[in-house]
This record gives sequence, structure tokens and C-alpha cells, in this order.
Amino acid sequence: MVKNRVKVSICDVNYSLVADNEEQSHVFEAAANVDVAMKTILKEAHNLVENEKVAVLAALQFSSSCLKLEHDKNYCFKKISELTEKIDQELAFLNSF
Repeated sequence: MVKNRVKVSICDVNYSLVADNEEQSHVFEAAANVDVAMKTILKEAHNLVENEKVAVLAALQFSSSCLKLEHDKNYCFKKISELTEKIDQELAFLNSF
């Protein structure tokens, strides 16, 4: 198991992370996404919300995005399955001649 030590900054707080099996660039990108999300929330809230609540709000945004992607993925798999079944039926029909 490869462990990468990575130092990142999120909302001007430095973190030293240990990433199992992830490339450093992946960890940097993930941290940058969290940093942008939290800073956007802070800006929209005019810095009136403490960082813990900002982190929770950012986590909710990411969770919502993940759930939507999961829903979209399941919908696509369902449609692919339906199309595959239809193709199989058409092929069976054509092979009956």
C-alpha cells in the first residue's frame, strides 16, 4: 500500500494528510475543491458563519452532488440495460429468419 504525505491549505488552515493509494495530484485537487467551496460559502455568508458550520455546509453540497451523480449513473445503467434487452430481442427476431 502506497502512502503519500501531502500538505494542503483549506481556508487558510494547513493540513498534513496521508493519502492511501491516491496520487498527490488527486489529493491536491480534492483539497482545492473543498477550499473553493468553503471560501464561496464564507463569501456568500459575509464571513458571519464559523468554519465548522462552513465545513458542514460544504460537505452537504458535495454529498448532494455525489447523490445526484449516483442517481444519474443508475439511470444511465437502467437505460443501457433496456437498450441492450431491446437489441437482443431484435437480433433474436432477425435470427429467426
